[in-house]
Amino acid sequence: MWGGWVLAGTLTPYPLSPSEERGRAVANTRLNALASGVASPIGIAQPAQAGIMPFMGTSPVPLMAARSRGTSAPGNSSYPAACSSLPHPERPLTIGVYSGGATLNVRAKGATMAEGALREVGILIFDGVEVLDFCGPFEVFSVARRLGEHGDEQKLFNVRTIAEARRTVRCTGGLLVEPHLAIDDGDADTHFDILVVPGGQGTRRERLNGPLLDWIAAQDRRTELTTSVCTGAFLLAERGILDGKAATTHWASVEWMREQYPQIAMRADTRYVDEGRVVTAAGISAGIDMSLHVVARLHGDEAARFTARRMEYEWVE
Repeated sequence: MWGGWVLAGTLTPYPLSPSEERGRAVANTRLNALASGVASPIGIAQPAQAGIMPFMGTSPVPLMAARSRGTSAPGNSSYPAACSSLPHPERPLTIGVYSGGATLNVRAKGATMAEGALREVGILIFDGVEVLDFCGPFEVFSVARRLGEHGDEQKLFNVRTIAEARRTVRCTGGLLVEPHLAIDDGDADTHFDILVVPGGQGTRRERLNGPLLDWIAAQDRRTELTTSVCTGAFLLAERGILDGKAATTHWASVEWMREQYPQIAMRADTRYVDEGRVVTAAGISAGIDMSLHVVARLHGDEAARFTARRMEYEWVE
């Protein structure tokens, strides 16, 4: 039984990512005492940063753990009233246990991460990729800041493009782009917290590209969020990432995708569909809305609105 802290929301396991590796000194290692029994709520972690709050009562409080969205662990069917003061009690929390259970890492989606921790965003590009499909999310994540912050040292995400080969990528319309990383040139194991798979005419070829699809699937097993824009959804569908989920894509491809992948509940006339770990966007500019939605999930609505304002973009929440 772990005690000393109350956590509100849904708790699910997730893998250690580069951002946790760098930032857990504040929000993770101070929670070690929880693994050995009852911990004092004073000095273990900083609630505003870790997305948790101390229970100041005299009796130890069991750590609330849930196996899946909306499901409580046996014996822990209700949360103490103190949970209502969390910054975003309605948003799910995630918890990971490492080193044989000795280290805990707690993060609240929608709450601020530990100071100094950046999420790594990887945006796949390929010949025939639609420009705004990948440039829209790149702009959002690279510009994203908390309210009133502008400097590079205050950015919330580190964003890089990755292609299959280390060569110039020819995008739709003839734009030429040099990727930051290359899968077949030593960067295949680069881990991203967020993966963005854009669309474009090139997806008709890439959906038959087994090695690239396998790389996407391997990344998905480690990402915090896997996302697609436009017909990038086809690449996720090819490896079963969207099976049993609702999804969207460009309006002109919804019916085709519905026919090709009947196991996916396709939705038309929506800007994006959030299925927890997987978020899909409709065509082209919808990737901007989806990315702002992700910023809101991870850093709060205020940060997302400020980011949209910095971009001079009218975001429909």
